[in-house]
Amino acid sequence: MWLIEDNDPTLFYSSVKVHEFLIVLTPSNEICNDVQRFKDKLANSFGRFDSYYSKAHFTLVNFICNKEQEHQLLSAIKKGCAQIKSFDITLDKIDAFKYSGTLYINPIEKDNIIQLSHEIYKELIKNGISKKNLITAKTPHLTIARKLNKIQFDLALEEFQKIGYKNHFKAKEITILKRNNAKKYEVFSSIKLKD
Repeated sequence: MWLIEDNDPTLFYSSVKVHEFLIVLTPSNEICNDVQRFKDKLANSFGRFDSYYSKAHFTLVNFICNKEQEHQLLSAIKKGCAQIKSFDITLDKIDAFKYSGTLYINPIEKDNIIQLSHEIYKELIKNGISKKNLITAKTPHLTIARKLNKIQFDLALEEFQKIGYKNHFKAKEITILKRNNAKKYEVFSSIKLKD
């Protein structure tokens, strides 16, 4: 994530408007509701935590660009997705990244998610987004919670691994989110994958 202040003279010498974008793959409503129930269960045990309000998604690409590039990049992203067919994703267990205190649901089919992310990445690079302003997800996962402290993490991991989780959905479209002035993401566009 980038923190960009409009009046930060060390960032730019001109008044270039820069926006942050997040490209995600959103699971079915059923799975989104399941993830929210997991978040609610954690919040009832530990109180609100970082990412509580975040909607369930797989992060594909996160980048910043100036306002003038937005529509060109939207076209490039559409081009990158044009030949990618919709695909099935099976979720099979709750797992964790201990180093970041993150609990997540693990997808079995990671290759299709990685390929989709890579195609978008290539189109953004070809259209002028610097690699330093671009982040791709390396390990596809569906976050339940992140930045839990060690005690919260250990207790939650033990509890959630007992519960387990299995479900599936068809990935049919990506969503492009744009961070607004209130530092919240809003839907900028959606792009359907090939049937």
